[in-house]
This record gives sequence, C-alpha cells and structure tokens, in this order.
Amino acid sequence: MHRQRPVVAVDGFLDADLNADEVAQATLEDGQFPLEILEIISKRSRPGDLLAYGSGFEAHPELLERLQASAQVLGNAPDAIRLCADPVRLSDRFAKLGIAGPETRSQLPDSLKGWLVKKEGRSGGCHVHPASRTPDSPSSCYWQRQCAGTPHSALFLAGGRKAQVVGISELLPSGKADAPYAWSGAIGPIKVLPKVFKQVQWMAQILARDLDLLGLCGIDFIVDSKKEVQVVDLNPRLVATCELYADSFTSDYMSAHIETCLTGNPDGHLAPASERGQNVRGMQVIYAPCPVAGAENWAWPAGTADLPNAKTSIDAGQPLCTVRGHYHDADEAHAGLQDLHHQILTLLNPDSLHSISSGCLAHEVAH
Repeated sequence: MHRQRPVVAVDGFLDADLNADEVAQATLEDGQFPLEILEIISKRSRPGDLLAYGSGFEAHPELLERLQASAQVLGNAPDAIRLCADPVRLSDRFAKLGIAGPETRSQLPDSLKGWLVKKEGRSGGCHVHPASRTPDSPSSCYWQRQCAGTPHSALFLAGGRKAQVVGISELLPSGKADAPYAWSGAIGPIKVLPKVFKQVQWMAQILARDLDLLGLCGIDFIVDSKKEVQVVDLNPRLVATCELYADSFTSDYMSAHIETCLTGNPDGHLAPASERGQNVRGMQVIYAPCPVAGAENWAWPAGTADLPNAKTSIDAGQPLCTVRGHYHDADEAHAGLQDLHHQILTLLNPDSLHSISSGCLAHEVAH
C-alpha cells in the first residue's frame, strides 16, 4: 500500500487470528453494523485515515455517510449500497439495462412454489428460504423466482466507468437444512465457457458505467442449462471471494482496491494472464453442528482460519471457522476442503457427529 499506517480492523465475529495492528470489537445485529460503529471508528481515527468497508451496511447505508466525518470512506457511495439493498429496484434496473435475472417482486405471489423469500438490507444468505416454508413473511421481505443452474460469483475492478473482470468462482452449498442459501465459501478462479465469460464481462461493464461503480465489486449469478447468465445480486463493495485471487493482482487485492478508489483508474492492477498462478484456491465456512465452547484450546489443523477466541461461545448453526487451501484444480479443491471439514468435525465431541446430516459434510451435493 502507498501509506505505511497502522491497520485497524473492526470485527463483528471475535476472530482470534485476525491480522491487524489493532482489532476493535463491534456488535452485529442480524449481520449488520448498528450505530455504535460510528463511535468505535471515531475513537480510533486520525486525520487522513482511509476506511475500506465490506458487508454490514446494507440495512443502514446512511452510516457510511456519517463515517465520512471520521475517515475517508473508500468505495461506492451509499446510494449504490441503498440501490443494491432494495432487490425490487435493483431488478428493475437490471431489466432496463438488458441484464437477465430472476423475477423479483415485493408482493406475495399467488403460488409460493418455485419462489424464494428474502429480507431486504441483508447479506450472507442466511435470510434466504424457499417461500413455501415461510408463507407468513413480514413486510420487509421480497420474493424472487428460483433459478435452476449452477451458482457462481464474479469479482471485478471498476473505475472511470469501466470494469475489468478479475475472475470467476464457483459458490459452494451451505449444507444447512435451515439456511440452504447461507454463504458457505467458494472455489476459484475457475475456467468457464467463453460464452459465459463474455456475458459476465459485458454485465460488469454495463453496471460499472450505469452506476459509476468504484473499486472491487462482486456479481452473484446462475449459469443455466443453456449456458446463459442470470444475475441474482450485485455487491458494490469488497466481497469475501477477493482472497481467492491473490495471484491475479500486480500487488494485492487491497492495494488495487485502495488505489483505484483514490485515483478512479482501475488500469495496471491486474497481472497479465501469463504471470498468474495456475492453482485454484478454496475457502469454506464451517458451521457448528452443536453448541461449542472452549474451542480456543483445540489443535486446529493447518488451513484453518477465523478462529473463535476464548470468550466466544458458538451456538449450533453459527459459523465456527473457515478452512482454506491451494489446489491444482476445482476437483482437488472440493476433496481438500471436504477433508478439512471432517478434521474440524472430529475436534468436537464424537457423540455430536451422529446428529450431523450427510449434507453438512462439505460438498457432497456440489458435484
């Protein structure tokens, strides 16, 4: 990075291994930052500090405006977050731009079959369920048609009303019966058909130009049986899959994001294809199958990160840790992550494993 300044991380998950000069604890409310984030950052900021943000502001994008009093907020303006947190408005914008995506509505469909119900202003996917399971959804919900196909995510770098696709990853199933669409990780970069990549590049370019996007952003999409792309979501901010593309930048993804946000120019940050590594990276969130306490004393296997600290008690169904690895291809990545998942589960009381469904064990449904 161009400035040698201490790195302060604001963390809502109490990870014991977060790599920063200082870690500030924040409380998350349904995955979102509350008002206390303003005080947390103002107490630790100095003139000239830069603030790069990820998820956690979808429900209250106005907090980003108020944070400008404490630091220079990098990335897209709150209006972009506000638009993407309103799925009906975003779907309408997609349609006007000629971007294909599933039908989205704010009114309850006549028949719930084939529909998903989601909460506005949320991230992470835990709020997404088949509509037939939750017929009495609150007014803050919306409905989206299910798309048959394979879920993917694309990372792109935007600036100057243009976009460069960094790469595409395969999204992994959660294996959680109560939250089948929860964020669970990804494998990438993967190779896709030229037809698919061309569609993604075009969509990223159209969105960057129309919304004047800035910095690293993500698109979640489905590739259907005809190899057509259906865009499900746009995340105009840093996303979790950034770490899969360490070999894709001339420096690192955070430097690329910061410099692009400061200059508005995305050029020169992506490594030529001939200089990029050929390995595939994989990351998977491990959800606790039962309540967990005292996990800080475990002998964690290599490749494990986002570890709970001594003060943390984890409820069943909550994130326990993340497993990561480098692999030769996607098939090896699936197998490697599954092995790491099993190693984590063996650290629990063996009696607890009897209650874990086979769908929870890594990626048996991913192939």
